[in-house]
Amino acid sequence: MKSIRTGNYELPQTLVMLRELEEEIEAETGEVFADLVGLSFSYSPEENDYFSYASAPIDMVLMTFTRVDSYCGFITEFSTIDDLENAPIVLFEPLRIGDSEYSAKIIANNIRDFLRLLITVKNIFSLDQEDDEKHEEQTAEEGYFYKRIEERFDLQPFESVQQYKQKLMQIRSRDVAIITKNGIGVKGISNEDSHGTFELNEEWDNLLVEVKRFFESASLESKLACIRDLQEQVSLEHGLDLLNFLIDEMTKLGFMNEVRKLSTYTV
Repeated sequence: MKSIRTGNYELPQTLVMLRELEEEIEAETGEVFADLVGLSFSYSPEENDYFSYASAPIDMVLMTFTRVDSYCGFITEFSTIDDLENAPIVLFEPLRIGDSEYSAKIIANNIRDFLRLLITVKNIFSLDQEDDEKHEEQTAEEGYFYKRIEERFDLQPFESVQQYKQKLMQIRSRDVAIITKNGIGVKGISNEDSHGTFELNEEWDNLLVEVKRFFESASLESKLACIRDLQEQVSLEHGLDLLNFLIDEMTKLGFMNEVRKLSTYTV
């Protein structure tokens, strides 16, 4: 079968199997998964390339979108993940739906855990749920979709979403070299072991100068963490001088997938 690629990554087998399952169910029932549960899985590399929300993590590969203008994607750890099957899953809400003050949030350790979360909460509004609140019963048609996912991937719902999410973030905090304000952090890439956090000054007129000064002596991981935090707090597409500086720096560092994503904000 011809390889399907998103960026420099082959689509994970789990995502390919999901597409096949969607097609089977539609042929059997005439129902489309997205129409019933409001969640569509993306298989288009072109769509990922043009996914250009400036607050979305630049190392996110689009996986799903919902009818409430939120998205889920694979975090590639700045293109260091070998296989998207093993990549953490982030929920990205450009309008910051709900109580979260950040647009991006890790919700699952990998795509199979994402599916376990989906068949547990059975509600696209609850993918970032951190407690064990139960929701209304699903329709028979919706329940059939979730049941087929369980069977196809041999999955069981989480006994406790709260415990899973707590453990997820405990492990994430332990494994990253430096944490970021949205909790995603940056895993160790270099041999450097001293990292610092860029603190955004309210005097935004001097932001570019401050970022340049920070980058002069910051570790690689600190620079990447700075970009994550800037994306959450600054409209990069409106600060072209800063954006161009980040593009130049990431180009020098060799992060070409991320440079391509940053470059879409200048259009």
